[in-house]
Amino acid sequence: MVTAGLSEFAERVGKELGFDIILSNRFVYDEKDNITEAEVLVEPLKKGDVVESVLKRLGVSREYSISVGDTEYDYSMFRSTRLGFLLNSEVSINDGSVIRIKTLLDVLKFI
Repeated sequence: MVTAGLSEFAERVGKELGFDIILSNRFVYDEKDNITEAEVLVEPLKKGDVVESVLKRLGVSREYSISVGDTEYDYSMFRSTRLGFLLNSEVSINDGSVIRIKTLLDVLKFI
């Protein structure tokens, strides 16, 4: 799972959904649990770079990957995978390779 969201949320959701890899941004805390900085691991407009890095690390071809997102920030991720799904979004992405879906179950029609 690749998200530009925060790890506190992403890790909980990713684990519940069964993801083995969860990459997100995170806060760094001091010994008193005060936030001291934010660590940006996933830049919103560069999710595709992160996905490509994960695919390479796992030895998985682009042809065996899909991505699902709901904003225009996911476009680079869509371009990095064989199939890109825009989930329940009114975002205008004018690219015929991006498939609009209403629910995650709709992905099953294409894989």
